[in-house]
Amino acid sequence: KLCKAVEVSRSSYYKWLHRCPSDAEKKNEALAASIQKIFDESYGIYGVERMKWAVYRELNEVVNVKRVRRLMRSMGLKSEIRKK
Repeated sequence: KLCKAVEVSRSSYYKWLHRCPSDAEKKNEALAASIQKIFDESYGIYGVERMKWAVYRELNEVVNVKRVRRLMRSMGLKSEIRKK
């Protein structure tokens, strides 16, 4: 019934259901884990820009700011702004 509602063949649905994660999805999972670890270690202070550089220092891998922003937003992480 669901396949008819969205006009997708059953074989395509089952192929999608049992597919392996792509390389980009695997990298995003590893990056998300690293972001969560750094966010917890910084007590939620690091924003997107600092997080980008912290990830670079930890993984030694260049990461785009937009990617970090998208992952942080999907994980529900938001930096805490403290008064001076």
